[in-house]
Amino acid sequence: MQSTQWSDSAAGEMLTLVLESFGEVLDDDDIPDDVAFTVLGGSSLDGSVACALLGSALGFSVPLSLLAANPTAREFAGALALLGERSERAGLDMGQSGSGRENEGKSPEESVPLTEAQIGFLTQQLIDASDRSAHLQFAWVLTGPLDMEALRGALHDVHQRHEPLGSRYLIQRRDAVARPHTTDMVTLTCLPDAGSEQSAIDATRDALDGDLDLSAGQVWRVALARVKDRDVHVLRVMAHHIAFDGMSEAVLVKDLGAFYAVRRDGAKAALGPVAGMSERARARERHQRLNAANLDRQRAYWATELADTPPLVFPGEGPMAPATPGTLLVCRTTVLPAGWLDEVDALAARHRTTRFAVLLTLYDRVLAESSGSAVHGVGFPVARRWDGLSAGVIDCCMDTLCLRMPADTRYGVRDFADAVRATTDRLTAAFAAADVAFADIVRAVNPRRGSRAPLYQNMLALQDYDRPGLALAGTESRRLDEPYLGLPSELHVEIVPHPDGAARVAVSHRPDAVPERFAASFHTALAARLHSLPA
Repeated sequence: MQSTQWSDSAAGEMLTLVLESFGEVLDDDDIPDDVAFTVLGGSSLDGSVACALLGSALGFSVPLSLLAANPTAREFAGALALLGERSERAGLDMGQSGSGRENEGKSPEESVPLTEAQIGFLTQQLIDASDRSAHLQFAWVLTGPLDMEALRGALHDVHQRHEPLGSRYLIQRRDAVARPHTTDMVTLTCLPDAGSEQSAIDATRDALDGDLDLSAGQVWRVALARVKDRDVHVLRVMAHHIAFDGMSEAVLVKDLGAFYAVRRDGAKAALGPVAGMSERARARERHQRLNAANLDRQRAYWATELADTPPLVFPGEGPMAPATPGTLLVCRTTVLPAGWLDEVDALAARHRTTRFAVLLTLYDRVLAESSGSAVHGVGFPVARRWDGLSAGVIDCCMDTLCLRMPADTRYGVRDFADAVRATTDRLTAAFAAADVAFADIVRAVNPRRGSRAPLYQNMLALQDYDRPGLALAGTESRRLDEPYLGLPSELHVEIVPHPDGAARVAVSHRPDAVPERFAASFHTALAARLHSLPA
């Protein structure tokens, strides 16, 4: 849209764009314009994708908070029209996403300011290089002949395509910055043949169990082990969260597969350009300037909402022992049966809410009953891929939010309908204030500090983003589900959907912070509660 006047015709075009984006994300060609996005079944992740699609089409950042505050297509279109007018008046148009025009004439050594989440990861690494809470690992078993030179070349191509993977992260003149394109290659460690598949899995894990030197640009490493006398390999990637998030996995496997085919067969990689770090940092800065008044309102919301949130106390006696560097933390898993997620979604639809709101309502009841806590905070991750510049990039485009969960509206105190409605209202308000980084939220609340993390000590993560298989030509792959090497919170619950509607529920805890007896009983109670959904 070129005009600076948002006429009735332009408003109609905006509504059409919104309906199209909702339809694409929700896979529905008949989207009503007067029903809330969440009632239509849209999750916060779906909302982030819709915002990114619209941001790419419109040329300015579309924050998830705008959708949360204006949940129907018609309301959202009106809010977008106003945001577009403000953007044009301020001269802050972003241009076409991923065009790379803003990088012309820029030095590859230009320093890029880090996000608040990245600053947190860098700070933790500088304080304790042995900490593994920001180390992400992904592993696959590959069956079939593997072209080693093609794999090496494809890894190099991925490294060169995505600036965050080849950057140094450091403190420069008291500012936390990245220096893009300062390392040329990723380290691929090829191990001796292993006697079994499990031995290969263990060997790759051990090979990558070391520190990552962010200041030197060592952001990710790769290990490969072959099973002796078989065309079976285990490929493992270790990446630091400062340059990688959950949604980056899908980008990695897509790009790696495409580049492998090019290197192996001479195929053409149909990969468009991705935006550089400097371009995306300038887009964030422009959005923050444009949205300054709204950010102040959001900080005020959090300062009130999370004031005096008490820390969660885990009951029971030990054993509790210090977690040693490189030691896998305790993780218990339950696999819920095929079709279970369909039942969750049907329950959410009956109560006009989202899958996550249902799961959080159930989780909170179990946490309160197991711990005896009346009021506590629950942390959860949120994607920050709200514009076209974030599409298709490997980077850390995420943060966390915290909900204060009081007893008076809890499931068990209230019936499920009332409890899930209260949870939905809290989530809606939280996402409407989701532009504020969590570190900024902590500063606004200014809780009493101690040795534990502020505001929440437990996290619920619904990992319902796309997890495509790794397709290296000539091979078949199987993704391995493995426990984290470290945790950002003392208790961490992850729910991972499976394609058949089943789900893996992983309850992990830090043995130096959570009594083993509590962790075991909590896992059992949570599995039972999730198995038996409310009517």
